[in-house]
Amino acid sequence: MSVKNDLSIILPLLFLAISLRLLFWPNIQVGFDQVQIIENAQRVIALDPMLIGPRTGPAAMFTGPLLYYLAAPFVWLFGSLYSVPVVPAAISFVTGLVFYYLAERTVGKKIAVIALCIWTVSPFTVSHDRTLWNPNLLFLSATLVLFPSLWPKKYNFSAFLLFVGGFLSYQAHFSGFLLVALGVINVVFFARAPKYAAYLLAGLCASLAPTLLFDLRHDWLNTRGLLALLSGQTGGSPRSLLPELGAVGVKTLEVLGGVFVDNKKYAVFVAPLFFALAYTKKIPSLLTHSLLLWLAVTLGLYTLYSGQKPEYYFVFLLPVCIVCVSSVLSQLTRLHLTLLGVLFVFLSVTSIYGFTHTNAGFSIQNINTIQELAVSRPVSQVAYDTEYGSDYGVQFYLSSISLDPSGTVFHVVHPVWEPQDNFITLSPDVAVWFEEK
Repeated sequence: MSVKNDLSIILPLLFLAISLRLLFWPNIQVGFDQVQIIENAQRVIALDPMLIGPRTGPAAMFTGPLLYYLAAPFVWLFGSLYSVPVVPAAISFVTGLVFYYLAERTVGKKIAVIALCIWTVSPFTVSHDRTLWNPNLLFLSATLVLFPSLWPKKYNFSAFLLFVGGFLSYQAHFSGFLLVALGVINVVFFARAPKYAAYLLAGLCASLAPTLLFDLRHDWLNTRGLLALLSGQTGGSPRSLLPELGAVGVKTLEVLGGVFVDNKKYAVFVAPLFFALAYTKKIPSLLTHSLLLWLAVTLGLYTLYSGQKPEYYFVFLLPVCIVCVSSVLSQLTRLHLTLLGVLFVFLSVTSIYGFTHTNAGFSIQNINTIQELAVSRPVSQVAYDTEYGSDYGVQFYLSSISLDPSGTVFHVVHPVWEPQDNFITLSPDVAVWFEEK
């Protein structure tokens, strides 16, 4: 099939992927993570370079600053507020393109198209890709690690792919350390040349270089945080291993099954079903063996880790999982595959509509309206009648308004427990009002 025919397939799918990720984009929430990225992107624009990125939740350490630099040109072009949906959409476009290309070169066009379709409309991937945060890079990093570590000779530039995969891993999240380890395990277990592991580790080292430079100037802050995490001093209270293994196992099944079924109760059963089919059908053994290895290592290490494990901690498992499932589905008849695909798309789009169409909280739309109201008349002070930690976004975007000592007090209310007559209601849970002196 020609490049032209390839583009006729993947470009409509990528257009659909971006459309779903931008569906009702004014309803996308703006919170601490988004403000942190936008604020530091503005520092980059002002030629104030950053050596570290966002702080990780469970440890006194910081990830890499790459997303600040990626966001900077978008902030310059589209402004700080509208960059919140545009940046992750742009990353998603690149992710989908790379995912298809690498899969097509190794497992074939049919499986690659099915995999791209699943990634495109899955409510799980769409919901995570709509949020501007560092884990936007995790699926892309995992894709760049997975395929070249299994089939390095399929690509003329495997060294570059592995290097970039290793580089992005730490920039995406501190779980990127585990992703790189899994890539090295692929190289060792499947007897690939050691140089491919070296490319991967070189990418990780390059990614860590700015952080190490920062540590040299700041008493090894990140290094001490990482050592504290590995020694169990941070991350959470110790737990019994067997119950923790069960909990991690259930969480893993919820995430992987949740790619296909937007219901955790059903997702727990869907994932094992697909895994069983993967081992009974004639699909590439490298995929199934790699999936088993990655699952076993992840389950083991996450069981030993006592901290919280949100869903995005497991995102690096999605590429191998999606491709394995796509290999199974590729063996269905065209009629059965079409019927199943139509059902999947219908249920997925219905689910995506459900969690995107409602305007609530400090969304882009509400923040934009609040900004307009705040400058519509003289304001001496902005008062936030809000829950702790919920107003980072609106505070950031109101911080630049000019205050007039003779003006009124402008109140921002969230949530709205008892609506008042003088409230200007923006959504069921957000309102503003002017306090006359």
